[in-house]
Amino acid sequence: AALSISLFTACHKIEEIEESQVEKIVLWVQVKEDYELTAAEAAKFIELYNSSTYAGEGPSEYGTTPEFGIVVYFRDGTTLCASDFEDSLDVTLHDSNEQQTAWYYVKSEELYQFVSDLAEAAPEKA
Repeated sequence: AALSISLFTACHKIEEIEESQVEKIVLWVQVKEDYELTAAEAAKFIELYNSSTYAGEGPSEYGTTPEFGIVVYFRDGTTLCASDFEDSLDVTLHDSNEQQTAWYYVKSEELYQFVSDLAEAAPEKA
């Protein structure tokens, strides 16, 4: 995994998601219940994510608190977190020890709208 991350850093592109490596994808929204995406929603998220554009490295410090985001849980224990940031997604990758291994932005109006719509429709906390 370290090799792919160093290659990723050199190439400045998004780390693609292999559907077969995904255990589950969970949406979280401030003040709402977490929601596990259906197989169809997960497939659409992966398709839109993989076709989105790398939009630069993440900053060295945190900015605003995101309203919603998605966590992709991989079978090997690693995670990809995509949180809303203005009109793009702020992506962080973590290894199985929860250490951050990459931080970057992805730009895709369609992806942002898809995640935003899911967040809008998420169930309210009981």
